[in-house]
Amino acid sequence: MKHLLTLILLFAFLLSLSQKRVVDSILTLLNNANTDTAKIRLRYVCGEAAKIYRISFWDSLANDAQRLGAEKYYALSLNNIGYMQDNQGKTSDAFDMYYKSMEILRRIGDKENLASTINNLGIVYKRQGMMQKALECYFESRKIREDINDKHGLAYALSNIAVIYATLGEREKGLVYDLQALKIREEIGDKEGVSQSLSNLGVDYIYTEPTKALDYFIRSLKIRREIGGARWEAATLNNIGFVFFTLAQKEKDIAMQKDFVAKALDYYTQSEKISVGLADKNGLSYSYYYIGSAYMITKEYQKAEQFLNKGLDNAKATNNLELVKNIYDRLYKTYKSQNKIANALEMHEQFKFMTDSLNTRDNRNSAIKKQMQYDFEKKETLAKAEQEKKDTITKEETKKKNMILGFITIGFLVMAFFAFYVFRSLRTTQKQKSIIEDQKKIVEVQKIMVEEKQKEILDSIHYAKRIQDSLLPTDFYIDREVKRLKN
Repeated sequence: MKHLLTLILLFAFLLSLSQKRVVDSILTLLNNANTDTAKIRLRYVCGEAAKIYRISFWDSLANDAQRLGAEKYYALSLNNIGYMQDNQGKTSDAFDMYYKSMEILRRIGDKENLASTINNLGIVYKRQGMMQKALECYFESRKIREDINDKHGLAYALSNIAVIYATLGEREKGLVYDLQALKIREEIGDKEGVSQSLSNLGVDYIYTEPTKALDYFIRSLKIRREIGGARWEAATLNNIGFVFFTLAQKEKDIAMQKDFVAKALDYYTQSEKISVGLADKNGLSYSYYYIGSAYMITKEYQKAEQFLNKGLDNAKATNNLELVKNIYDRLYKTYKSQNKIANALEMHEQFKFMTDSLNTRDNRNSAIKKQMQYDFEKKETLAKAEQEKKDTITKEETKKKNMILGFITIGFLVMAFFAFYVFRSLRTTQKQKSIIEDQKKIVEVQKIMVEEKQKEILDSIHYAKRIQDSLLPTDFYIDREVKRLKN
């Protein structure tokens, strides 16, 4: 026990040290950031890394992000504020924050964070008992995860859908989604997710096929011990113990029954030790309740009384009223079996009082839920109407843009055709001009050649004539010679 506590404290110290180093690194970057937008982003990352759960921190960041137009971080801050308001019981305020965050994320097209916010909205609906609305949110989140191929987020959405179906008593449907989630988590190597899915499947089979449930729980426990997470390990040990407890309740053979009870007590005790180390009163209240219930089967009533009373103290300290009611019922049966009539009567009265109180609370909560559902549906209707209006405006603007783009395209094509026509005409003209120029040159050359030929012919004629003139006697010469001969 001492060694286990030392290991848990050492792990917690190392985890906090590692976390501190990450935060310190982010703070260094924040101090050196040059732009306001970068500072907003780093403040958000720092808040996430340091797991800051102060609304004032996120409220300040949301205001600064809105002022600077950093819409993504404004929306994410609103989402975190909604989460914390929900944990504080301010459900209506949480809804407002989630719807504002969703509206911004839809507008800027941040599908991954939109899916996460819708999932958170589904958790609020589930806590308010509005299972159908929660289911709608989880299905929408699943579709977005599929669209963006976010397998980790898809598996988470599928697990949430399975939980809703199990809560509604439709375990067969829940089983289908749990198996789908397990397959995806095994494919992507998400060990923590695999452990969670295996545990969920164990719960699915715990009453119908306890042997199969036991197999799933043991596989989940093995992975949980590999990756760490003492609180989850304690819960899984209680689940394994509960399987043996269920088998013991059904078993008629006394020896087999005692064997099942011994195994149940072994796992319950292991869970108790871890919860003691974590100072987890809620976990301890369940461990003591289960241990006391196991001793009731073997009729060890004094031990049962001892552990049930310890469970009652822890359940009251954590205000787990449903568990308090169940422990009163077990104590009533324990005292009655020991013939402690006064104690049994007191426990029975307490049980009846708690039952009436919880029924009154449930009735009151039911009325509140109906009113809240009306308010939420009204808000959702208004939000959808506003979104449809925006979508219509966007479609009209897109239509106008497409028309303008069409006209511009047609104009461009006409201009391109005209430019091509002009260009082709110019080329044709230039080509024709070039041909004409070439033809003119040819004609000039031919003219020169003809002129040269003519000149050659004329020169030949003149030359022949000169020769002729030089060979034939002139008329004067002939007349003179005739006269001389007559004389």
